[in-house]
Amino acid sequence: MRNHRKIKAIREKFKKNEVSYGYGLWCMLLEYLTGADGNEFEHTDAEYELLSGDFSFSAQEIREFVEYCVKIELFFNRNGFISSDSLDERLKPVYKKRGLAKQASEKRKRNESGQYIKESPDKPAVAVTVLPVVPEEITPPAAVTPPTTTGSIPFEEPPPPPVPPVPEFDFRKSMLAYGFDSTLVNDWLIVRKKKKCANTETAFNGFVSQVEKTGKPINEVLRKCVVKSWGGLEAEWILNDASNKNMGTEQKNNESTRTWKRL
Repeated sequence: MRNHRKIKAIREKFKKNEVSYGYGLWCMLLEYLTGADGNEFEHTDAEYELLSGDFSFSAQEIREFVEYCVKIELFFNRNGFISSDSLDERLKPVYKKRGLAKQASEKRKRNESGQYIKESPDKPAVAVTVLPVVPEEITPPAAVTPPTTTGSIPFEEPPPPPVPPVPEFDFRKSMLAYGFDSTLVNDWLIVRKKKKCANTETAFNGFVSQVEKTGKPINEVLRKCVVKSWGGLEAEWILNDASNKNMGTEQKNNESTRTWKRL
């Protein structure tokens, strides 16, 4: 997936200090869409301000990223709402099993531009009373004349369909699927176990985002994590370590030059 030409396009276009953040931001937006109502969000300034507080990117950066994704058809803007057709397609079996319908969100009232209309707090709520179903009176045979009775059958809602269990996230399989070396993955999982790090999907996405920011080969970064016994990763650790090595090499070269001049 990360080597798809559209993904390569966002990885190349969106960089900060020569470090790519496009793939990590795309993964975070997909995760947000998965949990959003109708798997879509409004293309408004207010929505991007809220996403900015959640993603630690500026609202302008997120807006520019989304608009570029719409341009290359990774996302789609329909009536002011951003969605992903590929995500919707992957979620169809889930909604079918759970008996849910994405169109439920369309029952909410929207204005002419397609945005949701907020309910007025001054408008009184309309109470709806559900009356029990009363059967018709049954006339007994002529020979038997018991007193006529009327009863009521209480309304009972049918039980909801069973919800299938959500597949448990597999941290190791996700690392291998992303392209990490199996030996390095096994060694790093031992380090994380000793550090008591949780192998969650959020932790995996955060690690991948930091790996992308380093701009280094992914297995080179993972090897550094194993050697340094790092349970997690911040891109600055890799970049600072490389900077310190360069400074040490430059200092040795300067000392050699001074020694040669004295001779």
